[in-house]
Amino acid sequence: MTGKCETCATLTGLRTKFTHPALKQMVTDLHELHRITYMNERFSYYNRRKESVDNPDEVFSCITDGKAQNHTKLPHESGQV
Repeated sequence: MTGKCETCATLTGLRTKFTHPALKQMVTDLHELHRITYMNERFSYYNRRKESVDNPDEVFSCITDGKAQNHTKLPHESGQV
C-alpha cells in the first residue's frame, strides 16, 4: 500500500492497471475528488486549531485517533451523543 490512505492506494493501483484512456481518466478524476475532500477536512481542522490558539479562554480544539481502549487511560467516547 502506498502512503497511509487505503482509498489513495486503491485508486493509484487502478490507475496503473487500466489501459483504456477513459477508465484511466475516470480514476484520475475520482482521485482528485478524494484529495479535494480530505484537504478540505484538513483545512477545516487547521482553522479550528488556529481559532483555539487565538482564543484559548473561549475555544478548545482536540483531535483523537480512535486508539484501542486497552492502549490508553483516556475515557472511551465513541458512540456518545
